[in-house]
Amino acid sequence: SSGINAEWPLRPGKNIKIGGEEWTYKIQGLHVLRRAARHHPDIFQNDLLTYIRLTCGEVANLRSTVSRLAIQIVGDYFVMLKAVMDSDIDRTCECLLAKTGDTNQFIKNDIIATLGKMVENATPSRVLMALINCGGSHKNSTIRSVTANCLKDVVTRMGVNRCLAAKDIAPKFLATLEKFSHDGNQETRYYGKLVLSWCMEHPNLDALCHKHLSATAARNIRDMCDKLQSKGVGSLPQSSDRTSGRYRSQPVSRAQSNLSATYPGNRSRKPSKLPEKDQAESAAAFSHTSSPHHNELHL
Repeated sequence: SSGINAEWPLRPGKNIKIGGEEWTYKIQGLHVLRRAARHHPDIFQNDLLTYIRLTCGEVANLRSTVSRLAIQIVGDYFVMLKAVMDSDIDRTCECLLAKTGDTNQFIKNDIIATLGKMVENATPSRVLMALINCGGSHKNSTIRSVTANCLKDVVTRMGVNRCLAAKDIAPKFLATLEKFSHDGNQETRYYGKLVLSWCMEHPNLDALCHKHLSATAARNIRDMCDKLQSKGVGSLPQSSDRTSGRYRSQPVSRAQSNLSATYPGNRSRKPSKLPEKDQAESAAAFSHTSSPHHNELHL
């Protein structure tokens, strides 16, 4: 088993084996890592990848007490360390998304809360690519729906201009939107269409699609944009809160997507005119409000 001198910031010399079989040792070691990240960030960051991976390794623990604590601590890492977490964002994102299919509702809620902290605190472009790489083409429909929801929040934070202007992001971003907007899962399809409706306000969307996508994918996006132009995005499926373990979403205004502040007045494509009902309902936000179960475990 792997072990670390987990008490080094507090009582040097006492060894706690997070990788051992005894789950109480894992709990103690995880608490120590949390304290270390908070009170000794400089020392913690000297071996950052080791500590992140030790913690992420316990996210998949079959004992829910250990798994939930590890999930919550990963969220704390994002809050405390912010962009420093970019260094292992792909592995961390993959670890969290893989746990979204868990049948334990409390674990689902913890995962959603931690993903929200990742979206809010890590570098948006790195989070966007991690979500696309880890969940954009996943076979599991729940993972795809959670990914689409998180992607919507990252785009809200970044603004569509930045997503489409970056040469290393735009091709995968557009390809993912094409997949999500035609996904067999209602919730994934809703978020894909929602983000695509924001992209419709970009004057060069058609040209970018033809540049970065296959002819078939570009045509699919164009056809979907025509549908959105006439019918709007629609409403978030009523069952989504129950099926994905997420808190009830809150509306997000179009201004929050940074469109009005970044797009020029003259556009080659007319902005989509959504029905009034869709304007009120078409941007359900990912709720980052923590429940009592998400509160930090104080020592």
